[in-house]
Amino acid sequence: MVNGSMPFHDRISVANTAEILFQQHFERLGYQATKIGFNEQDHLPFFWQINPVARNIPDFYIVNDDGKSGLFQVKGTPNIKEIEFKLLPDIVKAYHSNRCPLYYAFCFEECEPIIMSWQELVRRYEESFDQSYEDDGKVYRRIRMGD
Repeated sequence: MVNGSMPFHDRISVANTAEILFQQHFERLGYQATKIGFNEQDHLPFFWQINPVARNIPDFYIVNDDGKSGLFQVKGTPNIKEIEFKLLPDIVKAYHSNRCPLYYAFCFEECEPIIMSWQELVRRYEESFDQSYEDDGKVYRRIRMGD
């Protein structure tokens, strides 16, 4: 089971399945997949005090033998929280460039990773509608994964 839909307390006690699937996929394709983002399992004290853009550093840096590269934010659920979406302009400014674009990878056990540019994520987010989690009331939108 991909654990992106699990409550935070449960997620931090197990390996991040979405990130494992992502890394395996790109390594099978011959890319070097380097983890650069924070691990939920690290239990960093006072993590919430870190600048929100720094907390949202992309999960992986991918590069192939030709030097083509990208930064990837890996998601184990099709849900994007409103608070993350509101940060997206700052995240793009900090991490996206023409030579090393920012992508979102939605990774589920039943299929290959679904990769989209941050621009495509914005378009699909804007097509979606607000929902909220029952446990904490945080607002999110479920991103459409198909064409």
